[in-house]
Amino acid sequence: KGIQPVANLKGVGSNLVDHPRVACKWVSKMKGVNVMDLFSHVEGNLYAHSPWNNGPPDIQIQQDHVRSNSDLLLDPPVSTGFNLKPHNVRPLSTGTVRLRSSSPYDKPLIDPRYLSSDVDLNNIVEGIKICRKVVSQAAFDEIRGKELMPGSHVSTNEELREWVKENVDTGYHPVGTCKMGSRLDPMSVVDSELKIHGISNLRVVDASVMPIIPNGNTQAATFMIAEKGSEM
Repeated sequence: KGIQPVANLKGVGSNLVDHPRVACKWVSKMKGVNVMDLFSHVEGNLYAHSPWNNGPPDIQIQQDHVRSNSDLLLDPPVSTGFNLKPHNVRPLSTGTVRLRSSSPYDKPLIDPRYLSSDVDLNNIVEGIKICRKVVSQAAFDEIRGKELMPGSHVSTNEELREWVKENVDTGYHPVGTCKMGSRLDPMSVVDSELKIHGISNLRVVDASVMPIIPNGNTQAATFMIAEKGSEM
């Protein structure tokens, strides 16, 4: 039977933006794992510019203190090591969130469309090169072991591009699917007071109202939206 819409807003579920990333992994010569790293694993951030970018930084690199099978939020560490994760924090690619069916029990169809812009792909490749440059410094000589991912055999731009395509993952910063904007914008969903266009007494107060993604972690911006929304 489907769902009868109350308001036909084309922007709902569109404009999905995230910070795509990959994990570059090294074995560490230092032994032992700090238990706290399992819960607060990001030890540092580095911001950088791709060669073609003259604006704000478009690469963010996070450093983890331990190595894991895939992601520390999902898997425990399997050995002592470290990750450097280059994120594209000014992505051009946008995706969608759609309903699978009319049942609220069915998982939505999420298509982030990572790397649908070639600029985004090249950005992460540049991020990998920066990670390697950082780890090659003398300060890492007593720490740096074998590079596991991408691995020393992945060296040319084309090899790096293919590796990124196979290993790109979420930065856990999805925003934008109910973006704020004027009623003149057919893809906007909420106004400047977070009210949904055409529906009374209904607001959206979360990261989905961001029309563009911040070029950094989204947590603080989401807190700000929530604080502002609570005052309205």
